[in-house]
Amino acid sequence: MGDYCDPYPQAGAEILGFAAAFTNISASDIKPLPPESPEIFEYPLLLLACRRPPAALSEKAAANIRAHLSAGGTLWVEDASGGAAFDGWVRENLGRIFPDGEPKTLPPEHAVYRSFFLIKKPQGRARLSSGLEGIDRAGRAAVVYSRNDLLGVWPCDALGKPLYPITSGAVQTGKRLTLNILMYALTGTYKLDAVHQPALLRPV
Repeated sequence: MGDYCDPYPQAGAEILGFAAAFTNISASDIKPLPPESPEIFEYPLLLLACRRPPAALSEKAAANIRAHLSAGGTLWVEDASGGAAFDGWVRENLGRIFPDGEPKTLPPEHAVYRSFFLIKKPQGRARLSSGLEGIDRAGRAAVVYSRNDLLGVWPCDALGKPLYPITSGAVQTGKRLTLNILMYALTGTYKLDAVHQPALLRPV
């Protein structure tokens, strides 16, 4: 889809290292795949992050993603544009994947906000939305949509300083919410009522 749909290629290693430090998640890398590829069925979580709108999804791509999500997969869509352009593309093309559904705001008690860390104030590098949106299929958010550029909190220089301007407090919260989305894709809602390691669950 172009490098504008891989806005932070250096973020993948940072995310996987963070996940390995806090959880038993083990993954070697984030693999780029076209949405038409049959290989997407080998992965429980699909990520689409763009700085600007790509070409519209083909019918084959929409059908492929629909089949993946209907079988239990999760699609995480991240708006890295900092504006409204990509948001319009997202809503139009999600409508092609699920004509009978549209993204709706996920309530504060949703499992994605407590799948590992307890998140009270969702934010990323941007703050275009007060929280995540999702499309529900059979009682779970098969699509998780963030407009706040969560991936933008990850790239940093050799001294650990963020490479991009970030609002106060957003780095920690953005990283924690990123991990929550990963855990939600892997575990669903089973941790909804679990309280483990109170220090990790402390609200941020």
